[in-house]
Amino acid sequence: MSSNAKLSKAEYTVEDTYIIDTIKVSTIKFKVPLNHSNLNSHGLNTSPKIDVYIKLVNNYKPDSRQPREFNFHKDIQNNSSNLIVFLQGGPGFPTDIPTSRSTPAFLGKLLDKNYTVVLLDQRGTGLSTPIDTKKLVSLGDPQSQLDYILNFRADSIVWDCETIRKTLIPNYKWSLLGQSYGGFTSITYASFYPDSLKQILLTGGLPPLGHSVDDVYDKTYQRTLERNEAYYSRYPQDVERVKIIVQYLAENQPELPNGVACIGLASLFANYK
Repeated sequence: MSSNAKLSKAEYTVEDTYIIDTIKVSTIKFKVPLNHSNLNSHGLNTSPKIDVYIKLVNNYKPDSRQPREFNFHKDIQNNSSNLIVFLQGGPGFPTDIPTSRSTPAFLGKLLDKNYTVVLLDQRGTGLSTPIDTKKLVSLGDPQSQLDYILNFRADSIVWDCETIRKTLIPNYKWSLLGQSYGGFTSITYASFYPDSLKQILLTGGLPPLGHSVDDVYDKTYQRTLERNEAYYSRYPQDVERVKIIVQYLAENQPELPNGVACIGLASLFANYK
């Protein structure tokens, strides 16, 4: 993947703003290109637009002397240098709709540190334009369907984020919190637009930089064997049970609902004595 996209500010609408206890949430819809790198000879993007939503979460201090304001522009202006974007795992998972400082669980801790939290429904998830069967069938042949799905990778998510940043806080950097797949996406973001980021916080999903995926899996295989030995030393009665299960899998070769054979599981335990 490469950052061969020409980004500009996006049209957006504030769909809703609500206050619950000590948080204020604005739900904002952005119109972004399906394919950020689909440029014509004049350098203009001719791709159709899709919807990408964010939930912008701020601290709210109830005060009977002050009106309950619903101006998210003011919220951003008051904290422009301290926005953090949560990039969730998956791919395919939406972000939570905040209903308290503990939904999602990390929200309160970030708000306590005076962050304005941006919960992104990555394209294809949550409130954003989905990938559904009706849409794929309407595209016709498999190649057209594949071409469409390829617009929902990490590079497109990064371009969405950078478009939103340029729209909301063009003169400021923001931070990232990447969880699992969001960690991979965060590293992609850093490789595309390092000057747009203050910091990256990862809770998993660090790609094997400088190593192949096979190198990483080789380490996990050894770790799995060690954990198996520890488990069997604590629960020796399960050794015979596992052997029975492995024998059944090897002899009957059952299939999972998606048609994948379970025989591979048997091979993992075949050499265990």
